[in-house]
Amino acid sequence: KTIRLGSWSPRNRLIRIHPALDDKNVPDFVLRFVVFHEMLHAMVGASEQGSRKVYHTRDFRKREQKHPDYAQAEAWIQDHLEALLNW
Repeated sequence: KTIRLGSWSPRNRLIRIHPALDDKNVPDFVLRFVVFHEMLHAMVGASEQGSRKVYHTRDFRKREQKHPDYAQAEAWIQDHLEALLNW
């Protein structure tokens, strides 16, 4: 029930974007937000909690929500999740 729309590779210093976001029906603000989200991973990194690495910490989420398209992009992704999953 989830899809990885983007990823950050610290080793390669590379952001990857899911090809579904190339579709002409995906608004630009969604792509901008996904790239921003992955750039945050590069900036914030991971936090170690015991033997686990946590990537979406409170600090990460606070920063993410400051993006001007945060609410609109999250809503669009949720509204179109089924189509994205079937891509």
